[in-house]
Amino acid sequence: MLRYWIHQLWEMPLFCAKCGAITAHAILAREAFSKRFGISKDVPFVCRCNACGTFFVAFAGEMYLGGNESKDEYAKLLSQNRLLPGDWVYIDGRPRPNQISGLFVTKQEETVMLKSVGVQEKFSRPLLSRYNEQAPQGFKLLPAQIGSVLLGDPVYHVLRKATGFVVGRILDKSSEKVVVRLEGGKVLFISLPEKKQALPDDVLLKRLTAEMSRKFPGLSSEFRLNVVRNIAYVYGSVADLPTKENALAFVKSFSDFRGVVDMLSVKYAGTPISDADICRDAFRILEKEKSPLFYYDLHAENGELTLNAYYFAGSDLDGVTKELQNIAGIRRLKLELEKVEESPAALWRKANALEKLLKTQFIKFCLRVIPLSEGLLVEGHVKNHLQKKTLEFFANRITNKIKIVTRLRVSD
Repeated sequence: MLRYWIHQLWEMPLFCAKCGAITAHAILAREAFSKRFGISKDVPFVCRCNACGTFFVAFAGEMYLGGNESKDEYAKLLSQNRLLPGDWVYIDGRPRPNQISGLFVTKQEETVMLKSVGVQEKFSRPLLSRYNEQAPQGFKLLPAQIGSVLLGDPVYHVLRKATGFVVGRILDKSSEKVVVRLEGGKVLFISLPEKKQALPDDVLLKRLTAEMSRKFPGLSSEFRLNVVRNIAYVYGSVADLPTKENALAFVKSFSDFRGVVDMLSVKYAGTPISDADICRDAFRILEKEKSPLFYYDLHAENGELTLNAYYFAGSDLDGVTKELQNIAGIRRLKLELEKVEESPAALWRKANALEKLLKTQFIKFCLRVIPLSEGLLVEGHVKNHLQKKTLEFFANRITNKIKIVTRLRVSD
């Protein structure tokens, strides 16, 4: 299994059950990701101990990635954090954190106004010269939030009045526990609440196997299933990408699993389809008049299609996604999509007018005009470079007050 997780993203200290200690772990993925640009919560990582090589699987949604988490789940401390209106602040001895409604700064101190039940409270603190940069958005409070902590989460233990970090989750007999290292080096093993305890793996596997046989009666022999530490692993080979996606979506619909590791492959049984043919079919889909995707780039290698594109907020992507998955010969579809805000109506009117004019002048061309914040985008394909230059010249000539971006490909 490790041979597929080839990209090391970062290292972090985690508890190794084999070493019985907190050691440096390499965080590995099957693809290159960046925390800066966000990672889908269902992406599986391998966390491998640098000391002994033992590894376990955790999902991106189970890890603290530093800024992608909900701010409302974290409370700041008067003694450690920069404060802003709207932040939640925990004060020792209080049953719960309070939200900042106002903040006033003098040369010597900061005065914090807190929302409380029916009243406004005021607290002051000296101006801090240093802040806790390891927990800039605050801490989860233990033991109250033990059921929602992530690996790497900064935490504050309100009973011990100590900060720390979550460094692991272990299975101790039949009880799952969170491993926390507090400042000073003390390590705590805290049991998860009963409602957060997982069902036994054999029970989940039996249930999943029965449901897969019922849902896919003719294909159940194509799948091999396993459940380890509440994670479903799906192995096997299927004939096409839609079948694979349907099977994985069905497994992911089970709320009892922490996540699903996709080890399914697609083996196309028909005549081999080239990467060029896959790209050609993808372009035909993307260049349709009603396609929600624009400013796209795509690449195919060994039947795996990677598409980078933009779409307007509110667009329905299900239809185009299913069309792409049904391309003959495709084994995997990787979508890298970015949402942008809808363009103003006035800009749409200009785009529609230009598109109508271009289609009148260039009847046999496949064209679309999309309004963007910086101007108008002309996309589509032409037969040769002369046609491309002619269209670009014409579009810029009739819209000399609007920036025109042309992305026309020359098709065979």
